[in-house]
Amino acid sequence: MSIFNCTPIVPETYTSSNIFGTGEILSDISASGRERPWVEKKKASQKLYKLFKIARGSDETVITDSALDRLGNCAEHLVFKQCPNHSAEKHLTKGDFCRNRLCPMCNWRRSLKMFSQMSEIVEKMTDDRRDLRFIFLTLTLKNCTGDKLSETIDHMNNAFKLMTDKTKRSNSVQKYILGYFKALEVTYNVKADTYHPHFHVVLAVADSYFTRGFTKTEKWVEIWQKCLGIDYKPVVDVRSADIANKGAICEITKYATKGEYLLDDISQEQAARAVIVLAKALKNRRLVGFGGLFREVRKFLQHDDIEDGDLIHITGEQDNDTCKICGSKLLEHMYEWRIGAYVN
Repeated sequence: MSIFNCTPIVPETYTSSNIFGTGEILSDISASGRERPWVEKKKASQKLYKLFKIARGSDETVITDSALDRLGNCAEHLVFKQCPNHSAEKHLTKGDFCRNRLCPMCNWRRSLKMFSQMSEIVEKMTDDRRDLRFIFLTLTLKNCTGDKLSETIDHMNNAFKLMTDKTKRSNSVQKYILGYFKALEVTYNVKADTYHPHFHVVLAVADSYFTRGFTKTEKWVEIWQKCLGIDYKPVVDVRSADIANKGAICEITKYATKGEYLLDDISQEQAARAVIVLAKALKNRRLVGFGGLFREVRKFLQHDDIEDGDLIHITGEQDNDTCKICGSKLLEHMYEWRIGAYVN
């Protein structure tokens, strides 16, 4: 099916009980009062689809036919449960997502899920441990060329394990680390045609770290350099987190699912080459990781998998059948992507 097909198509998963054909344009307002970016993300996924088609011209292995088709049709149809009396009372109940690692639509859904899960994890951790504190770390190293990206990420993962695994005894900070959340982000330098993989990390530490084990940035640089086994000082950013601002602690999760690999300032050919590099380097990789207390609490909360799990029902959202405002029965409205809008 063409992504520009305007003929109403109702997949078999959507039944005749769906309300369809009213001509209503989708408006989905978040709790904060903002319009959710369905249209923006769909347009971005279409752009990625075009880049993958160009990329296949030089490397057919970058994506399979079926995966390309799923990307082109990502979120073509969305079904929301809506209140007939209150337009703001609406939540997604069905959708066809492609799950491509670079897809802006799917990564946006993952980011919502990741933020919600991290909020629950941090809430549970701080309720259970009053002595808990958090540190933000950004761990980097020099940019690499595309052919070295995959092995560079492997190198970083091994170095991070060496830095945090208490059995390795590689540094004096390990004994204070009670858990971690790690997110891999890769940015692209257009002018140099190089890639910058780096980690965004939240460390959970006992408050004794700030009295007996406090480590200045220079020491963190030394630790990360030693774990990497490199002959230069990498850039490391270290900040303590305000325990009262749990939202800020969870904001770091956006880096794990940002996926803004679409480039406007270069030719489509160069952008397609970057997509090939990124798609191959990130294939089958875990972009987020949990250790220690983070992993234990996440297991206790029985959270769904971030990267491969459900992208429809975001943790924390209630799949209600009645409006919480007026009690009316929610009705399913199906929206189909037409050129530039989702239309019922």
